[in-house]
Amino acid sequence: IGDVCDDELVPDWDSECQIQPTLSGTFEATQEFIVRWTGDPNSGDADILVEDFTDFSSYSSNGHPGVNDDMSGVIFYDIYINPIRSTVKYPVLLSDGIDFFSDRTTSEIYQSLRGNEMLRELWENGFDLIVVDYEGGADFIQRNGYAFQEFMKFIKDEYAIDEIPAVIGPSMGGQIIRFALLDWEQNKVDSWGEHGVQLFLSADSPWEGANASPGMQAGAWQAMDAAENNQFFKINLMANAPAAKQLLLNHVNSDNYHEGPGGGRLYDPGSHPFRSQFTSELAALGSVPQNVESMISIADGSANGVSTGNVGPGEEFLTLVFPKAVITDPWVGFHAIDLGVIVNPNSFLGTITGQFPFQMTWPTATANWLDSAPGSPFALQSLVPPGESTSADGKTKVRVEYPDEQGRTFGFIPTFSALGINTGDPFFDISEDATPSSTGFEHDLTPFDRIFFDNVDSEHNGPSYRRGYLQCLHAGEFR
Repeated sequence: IGDVCDDELVPDWDSECQIQPTLSGTFEATQEFIVRWTGDPNSGDADILVEDFTDFSSYSSNGHPGVNDDMSGVIFYDIYINPIRSTVKYPVLLSDGIDFFSDRTTSEIYQSLRGNEMLRELWENGFDLIVVDYEGGADFIQRNGYAFQEFMKFIKDEYAIDEIPAVIGPSMGGQIIRFALLDWEQNKVDSWGEHGVQLFLSADSPWEGANASPGMQAGAWQAMDAAENNQFFKINLMANAPAAKQLLLNHVNSDNYHEGPGGGRLYDPGSHPFRSQFTSELAALGSVPQNVESMISIADGSANGVSTGNVGPGEEFLTLVFPKAVITDPWVGFHAIDLGVIVNPNSFLGTITGQFPFQMTWPTATANWLDSAPGSPFALQSLVPPGESTSADGKTKVRVEYPDEQGRTFGFIPTFSALGINTGDPFFDISEDATPSSTGFEHDLTPFDRIFFDNVDSEHNGPSYRRGYLQCLHAGEFR
């Protein structure tokens, strides 16, 4: 759907056009999220402090397209007022998720829940729709969280309403809303009153962290120089965006390794300091919003402890082949992180497998299997197609090979994380102790009132997300 409909108020639902919003605008928050570095922001020694300092300096993105260089967040929004009235009365707020390059539009967010179909369902049930996008699509979660909570207050004040029937947070959007509600409940009630959110619908959002294959991250460091602005460069940008560092359970940098037998580097599991800072702040705020009438989570991954498509433990899913000349690069020892590196007279060959920790020269015991765990899959081949890439100066090359035409996926949002279950076992069988409810399931280990899941791994924020959303709407969960 690319065109817009000519008639805003009486749409032809079957036409191949997108309904126009009643209002569109830009909202600039006033609360600042200020960052002071206590170390190199690009190393594992970096930390951020945001409490009571006099010599603050704002975070500088160094040109990262997913970050807003201002200290306050900015929101772009579309409002679809129900045509049975002339003003907003029962708003449903749909947040964007992580947008690494800040190039997704409110129109595309609208389409993520099937656009006109979603709007028709909401309008027929009496609701209005508000689509929320962020200028810094991969910025610090706190900065966008402050902007979202201010925007909620703006909507409540502008339209003189006390309650917000529902907020929907797909992917990182769920964590933005989580922070916004927690901070409001702890710090804003005396001055702003209650936030009035009735339903918080979290859709495959990483409550316990996300996974980006550490082997893929490390391979990107080496391969990103092989061609000007190639896809590995984009992967490196994605993994090193502030929000990614806050969410990734394992983030590859130059400090999380030790020397193993034979002199190779053994890379250990570990998150970036930004993550520990963020999780500590969430814990201090209470971790889970309390003043919400109902909290529901949708997981796009299998809940029975078995992945239905992600790369198997130790199974090859990507091979990077570099010319021999690349070996002279002094950084190759770090960049070429992997299990079972082979050096021959013609090439440097790194095979990335679904195993962690990764090392340069010898196999090891498994410490973590998040790549292989049940969860919504990340299809690396969609970002990095097979074939050879050459740098602008013609001196460096990398060839990307997959074990078959379909490639492999690794787990992106583990099921246990999407459902907020804090377990040390990525293969924990959640479905075994889940109790069917009138809407979805209930489970003693989750902070949610109800949860939705399947026993297959499906597309992140894809069909399972849309199906769960519709079931909630039709069951009267939107109030």
